Amino acid sequence: MRFKTREKLAVMLIIYLLAIPASAGSSIEIDKMLSNNSLTNGDNLSVSIFVTNSGNEKTEGVLTDLFPQFSSPLAMNYDRNSMAPSIEWNASLEPGEKKEFRYVLSFPSIPRTLNKKEYPFPKAKFIASSGEEYQSNSIAVLIEGLPQMDCDYDFVCDDGENFKNCPQDCSSSGKDGYCNPIKNSVCDPDCASGLDRDCDTNSAISHDKSEGYLGYLFVIVLVILISVFIYKKRHYDKNESK
Repeated sequence: MRFKTREKLAVMLIIYLLAIPASAGSSIEIDKMLSNNSLTNGDNLSVSIFVTNSGNEKTEGVLTDLFPQFSSPLAMNYDRNSMAPSIEWNASLEPGEKKEFRYVLSFPSIPRTLNKKEYPFPKAKFIASSGEEYQSNSIAVLIEGLPQMDCDYDFVCDDGENFKNCPQDCSSSGKDGYCNPIKNSVCDPDCASGLDRDCDTNSAISHDKSEGYLGYLFVIVLVILISVFIYKKRHYDKNESK
């Protein structure tokens, strides 16, 4: 009898647990979608967020979606001075109800560092009035077609880079289409004849020689002056001793 009683209590407990409504943690589903898979300067991108209440009770809360700082929502109110710009909606969903929240972003000037890269969009977030939080799926878009950067800082002197616009990647006397006629004992192959004195061997040698001759002449004159000074001083001392 005791065993049957315990068995009945276990069955009743299982039925009771099954009868409890699904927890709020699994009642909201968020699906975020973009109108295009790629993006470039001047494009507009539609962002759609579908929120579904799959629970058994009415759910209310706030839906928030962050967007890139280099974009601007069209016909939407948002805080332009915020470091994390976002759009918010007050949402109320009946059991089984699905709602779409949609807005359009414009991209007038995308940072060139993002060219040919996938940019991950932030996840949309729904915070229920009960305090529970839900997030959307991850989604990304390919950035392409942006103007080539003057310098990509990869330590390789690529086409379009030179010592003037990208000294981090190009050497001062390398072949990069830019003449840098500084005196550094290295001939810049981009300089026309006569512009870089390092390229004229004879001129460089004669220039070095002339500088050497001037140095020798200065030393000789200095020695003569010192000798004259010593001679006159000794002569003066002799006259004084007499």
